[in-house]
Amino acid sequence: MTNPVTEPADNPIGALAVDPQATAQRLATLPSVAGVQVAGIVDGALSVGAAGVSDVETGEPVHAGTRFRIGSITKLVTADLLVRCSHITRGYHDRSWTRPGIPAKDGASAGRSRMEVDRGVEEMTENGKVWLVTGASSGFGRAIAEAAVTAGDTVIGTARRTEALADLLAAYPDRVEAISLDVTDGGRIDAVTADVLARYGRVDVLVNNAGRTQVGAFEETTDRELRDLFELHVFGPARLTRALLPQMRERGSGSVVNISSFGGQLSFAGFSAYSATKAALEQLSEGLADEVAPFGIKVLIVEPGAFRTNLFGQGAAYFSEEHPAYAEKVGATRKLVQDGDGTQPGDPAKAARAIRLALDAENTPLRLALGGDAVDFLVGHLDSVRAELAAWETVSRGTDFDTP
Repeated sequence: MTNPVTEPADNPIGALAVDPQATAQRLATLPSVAGVQVAGIVDGALSVGAAGVSDVETGEPVHAGTRFRIGSITKLVTADLLVRCSHITRGYHDRSWTRPGIPAKDGASAGRSRMEVDRGVEEMTENGKVWLVTGASSGFGRAIAEAAVTAGDTVIGTARRTEALADLLAAYPDRVEAISLDVTDGGRIDAVTADVLARYGRVDVLVNNAGRTQVGAFEETTDRELRDLFELHVFGPARLTRALLPQMRERGSGSVVNISSFGGQLSFAGFSAYSATKAALEQLSEGLADEVAPFGIKVLIVEPGAFRTNLFGQGAAYFSEEHPAYAEKVGATRKLVQDGDGTQPGDPAKAARAIRLALDAENTPLRLALGGDAVDFLVGHLDSVRAELAAWETVSRGTDFDTP
C-alpha cells in the first residue's frame, strides 16, 4: 500500500516502517546513502541501504509483519525495530547519529555511536510511555511535555510553529520530536497520526491541549468565529482521538487527556462561545470514558482556572467586535483578559505534575479541577445548581404522567 503520509523535506527516510518501496526510491536519490549497507542494526540481522530494509543473510526485503531468522530463532519485524533502522540511517546520512530531522547539538563531532542510538531508541519505545501533546510549544502543553521527558518518557509535541520547541529538542534529542500540526486541519491530523503510529508503534497518552481564548458577548460572536472555535476545541481533538483510539483499544491500555476549563461547567458574560466549546468537549469526553473503560483506556478532563500560560498573552486572545450595548457587562471580562497576563495564580509546572498524579492513580478521576479559583468557581456553581434543583423539584417531578 502506498504511504499516504507526506514526509517532511528534512526526513527523506521517515516512511521506512510504512512503505519500504517508497523508502528505497528516496534513498536512491541520496548519493551519500545509496548503496551503503549499515549492518548490525537489529541483532546483527537487518541492514539498511538503497534497497530499503533487508535481511542481512538472505538479502530479502523486510517490513512490519514479516519474520526473519537469527540462527535457529525466528523474530517478527515490528514497527519499533524499523523505527530503529530509520533513526540510524538518518544518522548515517547527516553524520549526526540523532533522531530523524534533529541535528546534533554541536555538529558532527557531537554525534553518538550507532550502538548508543540503537539502544536509546529501543529504550525510548519500550521502557517509557509515548506521549502526543498538541499545543506543546507553550503553556500547559509545554509543561506537560517537560514533565514527561523528565520522567523518562518520550514526547511527540505538535505545534503550529515548532521552532518554539527547539530548546526542548536540544535538551532531549533522543526523546522529543516536534511536528507541525494545525489541529483544525483534518487531513494533516490523519497524516500525522499514521506517521507517528508507523514509526513509534503506539501512543500511550494523548493530550488534546491546543486552544485559545475567545472573548465576546453572544450577540457579538459571529457564526464564523463560533465555528472556528468549535473546529479548534472540539472537532480537531475528536478527530485526533478517533485516529488513535484503535491502537489503544487493541493494546488494552492508553489515556486521553482533554484540557478543558472550569468554564466547561459554567459560564458568564463574555465567555459564552468559549464555554460552549469546552462544555461540548467535556460531554464528548464523559461519554467516551464510559465507552472505552472496558478496554482499559482512561479519559481525564482537566478543568484549570487562571494559570500563567500564554492564553491571555499579547496577540493570543481573540476578541469579537464590540457592541456598545454590552460595553459595561462584557467590558469587565475584556479588561480581565487584556490586563491579566502574568498575574494568574496558577503554576503550569504544578498543573503538569497534578495531571501525571491523576493518570497514575488507580482510580483516575473523570474530572480534575486545577487551581484554587477553579475549585471555588465549581463548588459555587454546583451549590447553585443543587439549590435551584431543590427549589424547583416539585415542579420538575410534577411533569411525569400521573400514575394510579
